Amino acid sequence: MLFDSLGEEALCVIAGAQNPLAKEKQLSWAELQNMTWVLQQHPSPMRAIINQVFHNARVDIPSSIVETTSIMTLLSLIQQTDMLGVTPVSVVEDYPGRDLLAVLPIKFEARLPPYGLITRRHRIQSSAMQAFMNSVRAEHSQV
Repeated sequence: MLFDSLGEEALCVIAGAQNPLAKEKQLSWAELQNMTWVLQQHPSPMRAIINQVFHNARVDIPSSIVETTSIMTLLSLIQQTDMLGVTPVSVVEDYPGRDLLAVLPIKFEARLPPYGLITRRHRIQSSAMQAFMNSVRAEHSQV
């Protein structure tokens, strides 16, 4: 297999725009530890990153967690409650209801593993496949 990396996803902590934390200027992981979180299930890469971030901050992983694999469920719960979530920055930027969300002011340096195109080695690509891959690369370069 061949992997053509297109980039990495930066992550952010989000809350609903109505959440009191949305007005804060700076937050720590310890301040967020006792909140209810909407997170992806184990063993997703994003969940592993979140667990590691809390560990690195020397803070226990939150005990109140709602697990979902659906980004739409996460966004809905965040908007309608005081729960917190973690999502790629690009999801917030591309979300039509982004004014209903707030990216919390907390340092989040961890990123998801690179994403990209995977192809089989020594396999001739059809013209349709080549056109698709070129389209994906062109779209990505505009981002």
